[in-house]
Amino acid sequence: MKFLFAVLIAVLAFASFSEACASKCKHLTNTDFPGCTLAIKGCACVSLKLKTTYQVTVCDSANGFCASSGHYKNQDDAGREATYNFFSQSRGCNCKGSSIPFGTCTLVGQACGYFPTLGDVLNKNIMIKFYVKDSATGVEGSAGPIAPADAANGALAAIRDLNNKTPLAKCGIPIPSADSVELPAILQALIAELPSTQPMEIPSPYDSA
Repeated sequence: MKFLFAVLIAVLAFASFSEACASKCKHLTNTDFPGCTLAIKGCACVSLKLKTTYQVTVCDSANGFCASSGHYKNQDDAGREATYNFFSQSRGCNCKGSSIPFGTCTLVGQACGYFPTLGDVLNKNIMIKFYVKDSATGVEGSAGPIAPADAANGALAAIRDLNNKTPLAKCGIPIPSADSVELPAILQALIAELPSTQPMEIPSPYDSA
């Protein structure tokens, strides 16, 4: 039994050692996404079998939030996945927010630029996701992905989602329709703070010295 246990430990140790790799990493700062200063680390990992894989990590320099890719044979795939993971989870530099007066209530709105799919990263297609929170209860509604051109309807959809979770009748005004004259006044501050939708370059730390 002791011999079998020793053999098992040796096998596990060898397996772990065989998966080890020597990593060489490069760092850069990326400001292509409006409002964001991103710290990007790209690492090439060369295994004992001389196979190279790549991993990219993207961090928000302002709040320290990070997201990483898996290990890929192709460095562009790693960069795209890290970019997608970061923007699909981040609610920091890629977001703008403001208070929304809504009758007797105050709602807190946030509009975040992100990439809904890996294909959107490849095509540099930034979409918007809206969040609207009832400041009194902390309940939040959301809507997205929304095309920038349809921002008003997207923000309205987030308010409706919030209303489904916590009725806003207490605020003393009805939920506006898309063509309501009240809608611009309610959403003007939030829509005015939309993240820019200019295309951004996919992070490529491997091109940095």
